[in-house]
Amino acid sequence: MASIAPEKIGSLTAPEVQVEHAPDKIGHDGCKDLAGHTFEYTYSSGVHYRISFDEEKAYFSLPWRIDGLTYGGLSYRARQLRDNQYLVHWLIPGRVGAVALVFDLTHKRVDAAALMPGKFELFDRATFDEFKSGGEGALYHKSPEEEIDPW
Repeated sequence: MASIAPEKIGSLTAPEVQVEHAPDKIGHDGCKDLAGHTFEYTYSSGVHYRISFDEEKAYFSLPWRIDGLTYGGLSYRARQLRDNQYLVHWLIPGRVGAVALVFDLTHKRVDAAALMPGKFELFDRATFDEFKSGGEGALYHKSPEEEIDPW
């Protein structure tokens, strides 16, 4: 049986449903090829993101936040699908949503399938507005005072 406990998310309070779940099935260690890459893009639905990867976390802009938070970071998994194409996945804390992105470096686009905080579905495609590698312009280079855990 699920129990509901409040969880503070930035300055917003949202219920987190604690549910028992089967053990995760992770059949591949993944890859770290996207570490040092930063992408900026706008989906056709108008949602704009900037995302940077290090070896452990994806750091991204938070366009939907009304409380002034602008960046956050979460642990992610990545898998190379083919040359220059990567599947990236992460869970929203509390398992209240999930994000799956396919970055196609050859065609300079990203495809998204996600259940986002606020329970809205994002299923869209974007072409890169900007692409940097080697850590240039990475969001994780912000000072520690600016680092934010959005969850």
